Amino acid sequence: MLEGTDAFPAADISTDGIDFGGPLPTATGSRLRSDNDWLIYNLEAMEQGVAQIVEQAAHGRFSKLVIRDGIVDTTDSVYGLFRRMEKVSLNISPGTGKGSATGSFAATLGGRTMFGSLERTLDGNGAARLEADVTNIDFSSMLPFLDDPASLLAVRGAGALSVDVTFAPGSGKPQNGEFKVDLTGLDLRIKDDYFPIASSIMDIDWSPADARFSLGESSLQVGNSAARVAGVFVMGLDKTFGPTLGIALHASDVAIQPPDMEAPAKPFTSVDFSGWSAPLYGAVGIDRLLAVKDDSRIETTGRVDMLRAGLGLQLTIAGEQVSADDLKRVWPSLTGSDSRDWFVANVPQGKVDTATLKFNFPVGTLGLDGEEKPIPKDSMSIEMVGTGVAVKPTPAMDAVAIDGKMRLQVRDSDITISADGGVLDTDRGPIKVGNAAVIMDNSDPNESVVEVSGDIDATIPALVALTREQQPEALDKLALPVDLNALAGAVDVGMVTTIKLANEATGTPMTIDYVLNGSIDDFASAVPIEGRKIDNGTIKFSASQNGYQMAGTADIDGMKADISVEGTPDSDPQFKLASVVDVQDLAALGFDGSEYVSGQARWAAQPMPDGTIQVAVDLTDAALTIKDLAISKAVGEPGTLRAVVKMDGDVTELSQVDLAFGQTHLAGTLKYDAKKGLESAEFTQFALSDGDSAEVFLTPTSSGYDVRIRGAQLDLKPILQRFFSLGEGTGGVEATQFKQTLALDIKLDRALGSYATTAFNLSANLLLRGSDLRRASLTAQFGENNAISITTNPTPEGRTMLVAFNDAGTILRLLGVYSQLAGGQGSLVLNTVTDQNAQAGELQMRNFAIVDEANVAQILGNHQDSRAAIDKQNRLDFNSGEVKFIRRSDRVEVTEAILSGATVGGTARGFIYTNQRQYDLTGTYVPLFGLNSAFQKIPLIGPLLGGREGEGLVGVTFAVTGPLDNPKFRINPLSALVPGAFRELFEFRAKEQPRAAE
Repeated sequence: MLEGTDAFPAADISTDGIDFGGPLPTATGSRLRSDNDWLIYNLEAMEQGVAQIVEQAAHGRFSKLVIRDGIVDTTDSVYGLFRRMEKVSLNISPGTGKGSATGSFAATLGGRTMFGSLERTLDGNGAARLEADVTNIDFSSMLPFLDDPASLLAVRGAGALSVDVTFAPGSGKPQNGEFKVDLTGLDLRIKDDYFPIASSIMDIDWSPADARFSLGESSLQVGNSAARVAGVFVMGLDKTFGPTLGIALHASDVAIQPPDMEAPAKPFTSVDFSGWSAPLYGAVGIDRLLAVKDDSRIETTGRVDMLRAGLGLQLTIAGEQVSADDLKRVWPSLTGSDSRDWFVANVPQGKVDTATLKFNFPVGTLGLDGEEKPIPKDSMSIEMVGTGVAVKPTPAMDAVAIDGKMRLQVRDSDITISADGGVLDTDRGPIKVGNAAVIMDNSDPNESVVEVSGDIDATIPALVALTREQQPEALDKLALPVDLNALAGAVDVGMVTTIKLANEATGTPMTIDYVLNGSIDDFASAVPIEGRKIDNGTIKFSASQNGYQMAGTADIDGMKADISVEGTPDSDPQFKLASVVDVQDLAALGFDGSEYVSGQARWAAQPMPDGTIQVAVDLTDAALTIKDLAISKAVGEPGTLRAVVKMDGDVTELSQVDLAFGQTHLAGTLKYDAKKGLESAEFTQFALSDGDSAEVFLTPTSSGYDVRIRGAQLDLKPILQRFFSLGEGTGGVEATQFKQTLALDIKLDRALGSYATTAFNLSANLLLRGSDLRRASLTAQFGENNAISITTNPTPEGRTMLVAFNDAGTILRLLGVYSQLAGGQGSLVLNTVTDQNAQAGELQMRNFAIVDEANVAQILGNHQDSRAAIDKQNRLDFNSGEVKFIRRSDRVEVTEAILSGATVGGTARGFIYTNQRQYDLTGTYVPLFGLNSAFQKIPLIGPLLGGREGEGLVGVTFAVTGPLDNPKFRINPLSALVPGAFRELFEFRAKEQPRAAE
């Protein structure tokens, strides 16, 4: 006991609290002692107090000592604690043996009443033995550091204690002791969480001389964790840290079960701990902690500082061949809580080949009681490499088995999780995950950032199956134009996602940034998509939170096409299709344009939100022919077609049509029926040459189409060449691609023809079906007051068409038929006999001339007088001309043709085969026609001398054969030596070919 000047100062209690600030005893009388010394002193005092009671009773001073309702105040200047025990009761009386005594006691501390009994005996050597049993004891009343309210860890509650101490005779010093401790009823407090403690009766042998407490093997359970524990505790004193406790423990069958985990399948075989504790300072040191289970080992060193200034931590944990489950159990929950929480929740299986966890948190840097503190630099380092690991991407998903290695790396607040690869099985096939990585950045307490990356290799059916399994309602809400169950293909995608988690305290919502890049091979659909069969698809795609795009190729109804899709989360997707296609293959898609287009076309199409499709076609490698409009384009000539397509069943409507190549430019709208053909067309811009300004409107009628053409100017050369050109013309107006009846209403201010010829104020009204021109009404003016008019009138046999003109040369040049005719007034009458499917015509013309005609010179140049006439002015003038002919579908038969002039004349007859584009004409050239034909008029001998009408005494027979645009001329010079009728012996003969079927 310390008395007098060696006593510790009393506690001063005032309104300011409890003050232990009095002076300490002198160094010679008192000093800081170990807890073992204090235990010795207290037991010695107890022994001496009981001995004095026995002595006083032996002297008859009293029979026993009884205290009721006592109060005992104690101060602990070492730990800075003041304690008051109330309702103290004590009853001690001498025993039957020498120096013996028995008694009981009770006291209330902090509202808890403990009860006890004691007994003192002496052996034959005079050694005293003191035994006590205490129930409901608060162990912190003897060891204050056990329940420090400011400490992170504490033991709170009451247990039971038995003490059996033997004192040396004479000196009264404790020689040895035995404690029995029952911790059942106490709680271990970690921060604000409490874990109940239960134990067997723990036998502790005490050696006072060397301050050693030896714990026999005992059962201990804290919360759901349990073990069998044995070990040695040594109490000491450090000049800097005060009382210390050396600890060496061995535990077996150690089952560790944190609150967030189930019981382990198998406990650790053994856990050995050696370390120390400095309760006054608030530090626990781990010299070595070794946990062993089968071939796995976990070893830990370091220290924990639990001061009023906060918690400090220095730990190094190393493991080998440790299961993921065991690693979760030994991972300190106070360190790297985010890392540990993720590991516990998402790694259900696996083995850690190697693991190193290093923690270096200075005192006060660990956030407690909800504090948000940033992790200090270089305070946490974790390296783990595992095999056979399975990871759950989401709580609802099955675990993904990782192939190869998985790595976990933590640097302070940054967490990186990576893996070689893994497989997730579905009922439609496996989903392979490769190069997976998760990076978590928690350096800012107000912002947590997670980055996820990896590669996925799976089939579309497997991905659909996974989605249906995890979020079936997500697919049900999508209004997709495809049957997902019918899709096939292999998907290979790389992903990087950055997630900023929501912060409820600041009201910051979660944001997600991501980038996807990948491909789909062998894409196909077992059922048509929008009526089209799609297979053999190869598509590359990329996506982010700002938008997405896809591009690739696929076979659409057997036609290979380029496909692209792009869009944003806030806009409708923009689809584009492109392909190079043989025009003949379009018939399989319902667009048979082989009559108009041939070759290859490169096209691109983009479906629009309103259901229309924007189409652009490159016609460079295609040939385009619209015969009835004289529109043609050769392969290799650049050309484009643009339109907006709207499809409704069999009807396709094309708006914003823009066709351009060479000098041709058409713009307008079309409507086409796949079964009925063209329904209507409206071209507000119709140009066949530069400078054209015209419009064309086509509307259906009961028997065909009404075609209305209006404009300031239109170049008709291509159309006129189509009908009248000697090289390619049809021999007349006809429609071959339009089978229906066409009613044409044409009004043009200027109609441009060949040889720079222009018709002004052209007005025409035509009714045409094929080559049958059933009605014609036309007027036009030319320069110098020349004009043409065409009218038709019905007859009993059919109809009659009358053409009146006063400048045939201008008309032939306009039509591009013949440019060497000058002048010519006259008319053409064409009678159509409907039953015979033929037309009989008669052309009469007067006052005209042929100029600069080389082909005429081939015939006329054989006669001296004619040659002289040509050499004089290269012009042949005629007074009149008459041609009678019969026109059929494949030919024109010239039954009689007569030319008469002052210096030259002649006759011709034969055939012009329009279908073969060939001449087969014969005739007689009569030089000095005025004089020569006079012999034909002499009575009786005139026919003999002059021959047929229009011929004369002297004539040269000729023949014209070959192509219309390059005829061959032949003459018979001998025919000039015989008169009139005998000349027929030397004539060329035109032989009619079989007629085409009508």
